[in-house]
Amino acid sequence: MRAKRGRRYEEHSRKLNLKKVIGVVIAIAVIIMIIISINTLLNRENNGLEHGKEYFSTYIDNKWGVIDSNGNIVISPAYDEMIVIPDSTQAVFICTYDMNYETGEFKTKVINEEEEILFSEYEMVVPIDNYDENKNIWYEKNILKAKKDGKYGLINFKGQEILKCEYDNIYSLKNIENSLILEKDGKVGLASGTGDVIINADYSEIRALRKRLLRWVYSKK
Repeated sequence: MRAKRGRRYEEHSRKLNLKKVIGVVIAIAVIIMIIISINTLLNRENNGLEHGKEYFSTYIDNKWGVIDSNGNIVISPAYDEMIVIPDSTQAVFICTYDMNYETGEFKTKVINEEEEILFSEYEMVVPIDNYDENKNIWYEKNILKAKKDGKYGLINFKGQEILKCEYDNIYSLKNIENSLILEKDGKVGLASGTGDVIINADYSEIRALRKRLLRWVYSKK
C-alpha cells in the first residue's frame, strides 16, 4: 500500500512540476513580449528625433520664429512670413523674405538651429507641399526642391543633390505620396521621392486614376 501510495504521489508530483514549468515558460514569454512592445513603442516615438526634440513655427508680436518641444526659442521671432519646417524632427528651417504680393515673387533661405545658412549654393530652396482629399497639407519627406541656374532639381536634408537641376518645375502629384511631377520643355514626367526618374518628361499629362493606385494615364505628344 505504501509503495502504491508512493507511486501515486510521484506521478502527482511530476504533474505538478510540469505545470510549474509550463507556467514559468509562459510568464517569461509574457515578460519578453511586454519588453519588446515597450521598446517598439519607444522606438516609434523617438524615431528620427534629433536629441529627442521636435521643432514648431511660432508667432509672437506679429513675427515668426521657431521653438522646440521643450518650449525653448530656437529662432527668435523676426520674420514676416511663417518659417516652414518640412520635417519637425529636423533642424532645417525655410525662411521666406522680400515677398512681393503683387507679382508673387519672393526669396528664401534655409537655416539651422544656430541660424547658419544651409544650401547656399542654390538660388532658392523650398519644400514640396502636398495635400490629401480633405485638403490637409503635408510636405514630402526628406526632400527639397532646389533651384540653380534657373532650373529645378531635388536635394535631401543633408544638401546632397538627388536629382539634377535641369527641370522647369517640380511639384507633387496631389493626394499621392512619393510621386513628383517633372516639367521640362512643355512636357511632364514622373520621379520618386528619392529622386529616381520613373517616367521621362515626354508626356503632356500624368495623373492618378484614383488614390494610391499606381497606374497612370499618359497623353504623349
